[in-house]
Amino acid sequence: METKMLRWTAGITRLDRVRNESVRQRFGVTPIFEKMREARLQWYGHVLRAKGDTVRKTGLNLDVPEVEAFYVELEKFYKEDHTFYKVIVGDLNAKIGPRWSPEELHIGIHGLEWNEQGERLSEFIMLTKTIHGNSQFQKPPSLRWTWKSPCGQFHNEVDHIIFNRKYCLTDVSVVPNFYTGSDYRLLRARFRYSRQGEKAMKFKKRSPRTTINWDL
Repeated sequence: METKMLRWTAGITRLDRVRNESVRQRFGVTPIFEKMREARLQWYGHVLRAKGDTVRKTGLNLDVPEVEAFYVELEKFYKEDHTFYKVIVGDLNAKIGPRWSPEELHIGIHGLEWNEQGERLSEFIMLTKTIHGNSQFQKPPSLRWTWKSPCGQFHNEVDHIIFNRKYCLTDVSVVPNFYTGSDYRLLRARFRYSRQGEKAMKFKKRSPRTTINWDL
C-alpha cells in the first residue's frame, strides 16, 4: 500500500521507475534510503517475502539489539542531513503518552499512553532536539489513533510526526474520512514556513567576524 501511494503521488506507473532522488527533486521529500527502510520494516516486526508477483508480510519477534541498531542508524542519518526543515513521519510501532515532567518539552501533554518503544523514541527525540508533533495538540481520542486491530477492538497511536522546528508546527491530526485501504489511518500535519525566519536563523549561526586590533 505504501509503495502504491508513493507511485500514485509521484505520477509513476512502473515500479522499477521509482527512485528516491527523483521523488526528492519533484516534491522535496523522499523515503529514507533502502537500508533504513529495511531496518524500519524489521523494527516494527515484519519482513517482506516475495512469492511470485506478490509480497507478503510475515510477523517476527524482534530483539532489543535490532531496535537499538535502528535508532543508532536513524540518528546518524538525521545528523548527516543538513536540511533546515526536517520532518520524520512513519509507523514506528511506538506509543507516546503525556510528558513525565515539565522539563520534557520535546513531548507534549496530550499523548495517549506509553510503551517501551515509545520511551526509546522519546530518547531519540530528546537527543536530536526535535519535537513530537502528535502530543503537542489536544484532540479527542477518535482523532488520535492511527491503527486498529483487524477485529476493530484495539486502537493505537503508532504513527508519529517528528519535527525540528516547534513554532512552525500548527496542527497534527488524523483525517478520519480518508480511506487508505488498510487498518491504518492518514495522519496529517500542518506547518507554517517562513523564508525570512529561515534566513534569520542561519544568520545567527554564523561565526563572528574576526577583528584585528592594529594598535598592538
